[in-house]
Amino acid sequence: MYADRQTDRQTDRGVCPGSLQPAAILHDQVTKKCFTALIGNAELTPKQWEQATLPISFGGFGMSSLEGISRFAFLSSWSHSLKNLPKRFLSLESHVNTIFSSCKEKGSISYQLHQSLDEDQDLSEVVSNTKKLQHRLTNPSYQLAFNSLIDNSSQKDSARLKSLQGKGAGAWLNTIPSTEKLALSHNKFILAASMRLGIPVQYPEWITKCDCGRPLEINGSDADGFHLLTCKTGGGPVWTHDSMMSVWSECLSSLHLPHKCEPRDRYTSSNNRPDILVLDSETGSNIELDVALAHPWASDILARAAATAGSAALRREELKLNKYKKERLPGGYSPAVVPLVFEHFGRWGERAMDYLKSLSTGWRDENGRTNVAEFKTL
Repeated sequence: MYADRQTDRQTDRGVCPGSLQPAAILHDQVTKKCFTALIGNAELTPKQWEQATLPISFGGFGMSSLEGISRFAFLSSWSHSLKNLPKRFLSLESHVNTIFSSCKEKGSISYQLHQSLDEDQDLSEVVSNTKKLQHRLTNPSYQLAFNSLIDNSSQKDSARLKSLQGKGAGAWLNTIPSTEKLALSHNKFILAASMRLGIPVQYPEWITKCDCGRPLEINGSDADGFHLLTCKTGGGPVWTHDSMMSVWSECLSSLHLPHKCEPRDRYTSSNNRPDILVLDSETGSNIELDVALAHPWASDILARAAATAGSAALRREELKLNKYKKERLPGGYSPAVVPLVFEHFGRWGERAMDYLKSLSTGWRDENGRTNVAEFKTL
């Protein structure tokens, strides 16, 4: 489906938007129908479909509307072919304003484009510079659509959308299922897609209550899956935590880095225990990794998560660091702790992302060469 859409777009770039509109509308209708079938035939609200049409980096699925981007694609295509195309417009400002007419209530085209441009640039420069032109034309429109979703959302939905915009939150949509571990079953895909779009979770018929004894209101307050993800008695947090720890252990093993999972008796003054102890026999500077998950909907962080993206992960990082703040190793040294925090909607904590980058820059393949892109597929 994705490959077909890419081929269609390459063909449509050179077609006049006015001539393309009937086909573009039909294309968008078929795309929505196919996408809906993929996620279990759930009924999408207009807001949920609008989110799905946004790029992955904006919390969507990249199902962008052909009708919406056709003018941008047309202008970008011809600008690549004719460097002097802007000079041929009788009124460039008027022409580009027409392209952005769907967003005109937010201000002039100058206002929208200058969000990502230097103050001394004008619109002629925007179009005459063909590098990533379509991206630079469409991105302000996507940002406006995302902001509109935030402005008209509940506190929970705002926290979800802002979490989805974080680094790593949409990585599963770009992952090539080249191995069994990287493949998602259809049911797991539906679950992940439902949580991403805010669609009620489709529970199996046999799940009627949590292991804690609480009956689940499948069509009510538990439709979002929050309780099962966060109930410690039910085991959801433990299973997710242990799965993440296992993935990190496999990653370290692939790099031939000696490590221990859940080392005991690390500290004599407390029961604190890191999830993974990375051993460095050469320098002796061992690193303690502590895996944690944070849900932006938790009652003690929801308001902050709805206002500021990444707040849930940041707070959990701070709690983890404070947990080891008073610990001392033999010799009086403070431990080197790295909290590996992830939000339930997929967003990575900053320290987890920084640690991954440090591993990738130090990784060498079998020929001794650094290849960050290859490392990230491990």
